[in-house]
Amino acid sequence: MKMKELIRFIKFNIVGVANTLVDMGSFSVFVRLMGLPWALAQVMSYSLGVLNSYFMNRKFTFGMDHGFGAKEFSKFIVVNLISLGCSLLIMKILIENFAMVDMMAKFVSIGITMIINYTGNRLWTFEV
Repeated sequence: MKMKELIRFIKFNIVGVANTLVDMGSFSVFVRLMGLPWALAQVMSYSLGVLNSYFMNRKFTFGMDHGFGAKEFSKFIVVNLISLGCSLLIMKILIENFAMVDMMAKFVSIGITMIINYTGNRLWTFEV
């Protein structure tokens, strides 16, 4: 991996930590305080993380300085819908088949979907 790509990947993961805090924090509020089902809470909290991710990644990680682009945002949403689908599947399997606690299952799914997100956004959404 070239140094520039390594730095970009590190930046992506820094943004990922911020997204995870938004995602996990809101998931916890939705499930623990509001009593929502885990799957609905996952969709809602993931969506909040996605919005945070788009704006932070386009500028900080991928250095996009041009104005908002509907095509770029649409690609970003597609990548994240794929990632969301994967996270829901992973969580379902871990919760229902392995009796894993929902917060732990969510944490595991984040580790796996991070790879999908980086690859999709690096090669397709932001095309840098």
